[in-house]
Amino acid sequence: MPLDAGLVQVGHDIHAEPGFRCDGEMRLNNADVRGSVKLRGAHLNCPDGRALLAVNLTVGSAVSCCEGFTATGRINLSFATVTRQVCFERARLVNRAGPALSLRHLRTNELVLRPAGRIEGRLAVTRSLTRM
Repeated sequence: MPLDAGLVQVGHDIHAEPGFRCDGEMRLNNADVRGSVKLRGAHLNCPDGRALLAVNLTVGSAVSCCEGFTATGRINLSFATVTRQVCFERARLVNRAGPALSLRHLRTNELVLRPAGRIEGRLAVTRSLTRM
């Protein structure tokens, strides 16, 4: 089932960790999260589209898509601002139809790209800025 949390304002963290599964698009467009977005071990499945659409997302701490995080479909964090870190350590990213990961104009202090294996799909990181 898709999840639409666009324009949401969260005072602390969003937790969607081990056991969380989204079949369809997970939307966080224009969301403002004061803490972190924690997707460690989550499974997002939208093979014909966008698994995670978080354009213009603002996060006060970190976006953690690591430790077994799996996305089948495009992850789009374009124009997002993440104060501390965006992490894809030990993640599995698959999108055979186009970009697996789109980070265009992303602003963050640290970007960690250490997936569990080869990213299946293109990586788009033009005009991204680390060390804000």
